[in-house]
Amino acid sequence: MSGKQVTERINYWMGRFFRFDKGKYSTLPKELKHEWYCSQVEVCTNLIFKSAIFGTKLFERLIDKYTRLGSPDSLSQIFARRRNRKDSKSTWRLYDNKACLKNWIKNNAIKFYNKLGYYLRIETTINDPKWLGLSRPVIHLREYLTFADKSNRRLIDCFADVDIKTISNGESEILDHPITNKKGQKIAALDLRKDRQVALFKELLKPHYHMYWFQTRELVKNVPEFFKDSSQIRYELIKLRERGLVEKKNNKCLWRVTEKGYQVLWLKTVWNLHFEVPMISTAYNSSTKRTVSQPSKLEVAYKQIDEGLTLITRELCMNKAA
Repeated sequence: MSGKQVTERINYWMGRFFRFDKGKYSTLPKELKHEWYCSQVEVCTNLIFKSAIFGTKLFERLIDKYTRLGSPDSLSQIFARRRNRKDSKSTWRLYDNKACLKNWIKNNAIKFYNKLGYYLRIETTINDPKWLGLSRPVIHLREYLTFADKSNRRLIDCFADVDIKTISNGESEILDHPITNKKGQKIAALDLRKDRQVALFKELLKPHYHMYWFQTRELVKNVPEFFKDSSQIRYELIKLRERGLVEKKNNKCLWRVTEKGYQVLWLKTVWNLHFEVPMISTAYNSSTKRTVSQPSKLEVAYKQIDEGLTLITRELCMNKAA
């Protein structure tokens, strides 16, 4: 909906609310007009997870990793504005035992919190549009949406830097390295950089393959653009079977995804699609590369500074005691 359409609807309803007919007369003067302005605008983006456990673990790791997100340098990148040393702060709140990290700069804020475990919500609040280069008249409401959505996406791209090993118990690591089976044969690792591998995982995550036995020709039929015959599918299934992710019926060409396999395949696929390879539209790719500067290295730098300050404090205490 455009700003002009919003203005038309507001004027329509205000015209009804403030008009009180008294016979042939009205209490609303004909010359009275209103100008409508934006006071506060909030735009949120939700990341929805199938597993509340996974969503909660990810949120806890994000809180731990991005505690310093409220620094002026970080917020200036999130909002794509010039660096401002003053008027920035971070606040912590607890709602029903759930944390909310909110970062302010010039009365504008961005926060993220865990919504029932299944939702990770990122929300931008605009109270000072002038500092962001926005105009207050409500006809410019669409520009608020575009600006806030870009800020939310920049923060989501920062979240992609979180290592999956820090929020899991190593379930997905069995796919990343080659293994040796009981016969001493080396089984290759699975590479999710290949489209055919991702397509196979997404197909195997359908409930049908976990509940019932299936044949390789069914998979060939459902993903024909990636696999030409059953032998290619069988090669991939053998790598999964050696890791306990699928099982084969004795003396029959029937396969089924195990309980462990469903969990590992889902975890690895979700992480690959939404974090390792964020699904951000090409319109934001160029701006993302300019604004996000390897937050993992920044975290290491903060850690080194903390270690240095600790060493200085220890030496001062020793000198004072001496």
